[in-house]
Amino acid sequence: EGGEYETFVIDAPIFKKKLVIEKSRKIVENLNGTLWIDSVALKDKS
Repeated sequence: EGGEYETFVIDAPIFKKKLVIEKSRKIVENLNGTLWIDSVALKDKS
């Protein structure tokens, strides 16, 4: 294992706030894809 996440939860009913991905980069090489998250913010739920 390389320490990467297979899934990433940004909102759920048990969370007090939600995560908003503000800046990211999608990298696709052959049959593999990676989402690099550069900036994340906590936001109030509306």
